[in-house]
Amino acid sequence: MFNNAQELIPQKTLLDTTFKQVTMMDTKVKTLIGLSLLAAAAPSFAISIKDAPINQVTIYPNGAVVERTLLVKQGQTQVTLDDLPHTIDISRISLSANNNIQIGSITTESHNKEETKHPLQLEIKKLKAQIAEINIEVQAAQLQLEFLKNLSNNTELKGAELNQSQNLRNQAKEALQISLKAEQQKEELNHKIAELNKEYQKERASTQLIIETSAAQDGKIELSYYVPQASWQPYYRAALNTQKKQLLLERKAFVRQQSGEDWSNVKLILSTDNPRANSRNITPSSWYLGIQEVKAEAESKRYAYETTKQASLSAPIASASKAQASFSYNQINTPYATSYQADYKLSIASSGKNTDVNLAKTEYPVELSVRVVPALTTDATLNVTIPELTGIWPQGALKLYRDGNFVNEAILNTQATDYRTLAYGQDTQVVVQNIKHPKSNKDTGVFDKRSQRSTSQSYIIQNKHNQPMDIVLLESVPLSQHDEIKVTTKFSRQPTSTTWQEQPGIYEWKNTLPENSSFTLDIDYSFDYPREAPVYGLP
Repeated sequence: MFNNAQELIPQKTLLDTTFKQVTMMDTKVKTLIGLSLLAAAAPSFAISIKDAPINQVTIYPNGAVVERTLLVKQGQTQVTLDDLPHTIDISRISLSANNNIQIGSITTESHNKEETKHPLQLEIKKLKAQIAEINIEVQAAQLQLEFLKNLSNNTELKGAELNQSQNLRNQAKEALQISLKAEQQKEELNHKIAELNKEYQKERASTQLIIETSAAQDGKIELSYYVPQASWQPYYRAALNTQKKQLLLERKAFVRQQSGEDWSNVKLILSTDNPRANSRNITPSSWYLGIQEVKAEAESKRYAYETTKQASLSAPIASASKAQASFSYNQINTPYATSYQADYKLSIASSGKNTDVNLAKTEYPVELSVRVVPALTTDATLNVTIPELTGIWPQGALKLYRDGNFVNEAILNTQATDYRTLAYGQDTQVVVQNIKHPKSNKDTGVFDKRSQRSTSQSYIIQNKHNQPMDIVLLESVPLSQHDEIKVTTKFSRQPTSTTWQEQPGIYEWKNTLPENSSFTLDIDYSFDYPREAPVYGLP
């Protein structure tokens, strides 16, 4: 009896231990299941690009910043935004949130959009259909060539039949030409397909943005990102009213983008700021003086001339635009940039095509004058002097209109010293004459051999307008660069300035010429120089 009791005690202990283990396992399983359910219940939403509309696009001369709004629900732990353009600069993504929404890590992934009816796909399909038709022509030409080959090798043909088959060569030549031409067409079409496929793959490429969040309540996340494939190019239209002496100056712009996403019905801002400009400090280098050889000096002057010549070339003129917006923009000036904010919404497709927009219009009182340079040309040029322009005016093409008629195209560059003077074409009502009188030459001295030369001319300027005109006459007066060269000048009228626009030797005469009247300027130049010296610049 006792022995049986002792045997039962270990069995009971074993049962109790087993029960406890089972209970603990059950608890762990329940805990794991609960955690899994909680994890599954944690909100994580994928947002389509259509559900995060563009609020605003700020376009710079070399890129754009796109702003979107993402809606976040209470308890949401992750927001996924699909189909962002693949061209976005990941390092320049900016996020801000409200209503106690905290933003954690940000992850980006590359994807390809599935588009079955993309315009490029349809174009590729059309090109492939053309290739299929060409293949049929090639096969037909090859069958014809094979037939003609077999026919020419038939030795059983009689003489008459051989005479009738003399055109086999021409037929074979024609079939071969058709085949070669078809192959060339196939090659061109395949090249087009390859280019379209490359463009299509670019447009299919997209970026997925994954944002870890902690949202205590409903709120918004403001997203902005930079895309480089966007720009705007300023240009200007200056319409002159000669009767009122008023100039209507319009600021306009060509806007284009190839970011990979269409901007539909968005608020648009154009800014003159340059977010990608060189921000490095400039450090001067040491300045040394020395003597260089004549050849080196000549090369240096030539290089300086070529550099100046290249720097003075006009900027490329923007191409004509397809779309025209005629609504107003609000101009905002800051110390470093000028922005134009549209008071309406605009759509710009990601096609790279120019969209023409009107930014601002301002009317200015102007001064009219006529510039003449009789020594160089008998043409008179109408000049318009505008007031100083305030704010930032990026360099751009300037289209000039006079009394409703297009006159010329120039470049507006407010950094140039003479940008306020606009050349408005030839003034045919101001007649210029340059009457040159005979030259005189003589030699003097026996030991001190010298030569003397004299020239004279008369400039006659006639105003045929029915109103007074301000005439500006410019003359390049000879300047001696050597002590042995003596220059004497004589003018029938004293010049208004001897350094026009601070240029030495450029004389200026200003005169208000009444209607249907004229004035004459007589000029005499005398030169005295060593007879044997190789003097350059003599008339």
